[in-house]
Amino acid sequence: DFQNVSISSSNSNCEDSVNLINTTGYIKRFDSKNSAKDGLDIDYSNIKIDKVFINKTNNDCLDLSGGKYEFVELHLSECGDKALSVGEKSFVKLNDLQIFKSTIGLSSKDSSIISINNAKINKTELCLEAKRKKQEFSGGIINLNHHDCNDSPINIDPGSFINYY
Repeated sequence: DFQNVSISSSNSNCEDSVNLINTTGYIKRFDSKNSAKDGLDIDYSNIKIDKVFINKTNNDCLDLSGGKYEFVELHLSECGDKALSVGEKSFVKLNDLQIFKSTIGLSSKDSSIISINNAKINKTELCLEAKRKKQEFSGGIINLNHHDCNDSPINIDPGSFINYY
């Protein structure tokens, strides 16, 4: 159970720079740079984080599975695969999302729901995707208030949805 802590990591050679499993609580700030694989991986948790800054990962910057997550600000840059990957029945509430230079900006999959107030996504091969990856789940859902994909494409698989408000 985290209460008002800050976490940082740099130059990690592990599969996940930081991996939180079955955790709860509040994290004030998370920083990660130069990760060999994922910058931050959180599984089966109920966490609120005010500010996240992840820069230069060779895989996903932020990978969330099977939980409830709330973020005030996410700043994700130079992610080798996905900037934000959400799966396995996760519920994510996000106020401000900034993504720069990633293969995929945001991926909602496998019965996950992401609600975002404001998203600015630059220099991605694919801005947004909603899909089903594993057969035991349904598709993904993304709810957006304001977004700017800077002309990057969007992919929506059958049974998945992206809702604009």
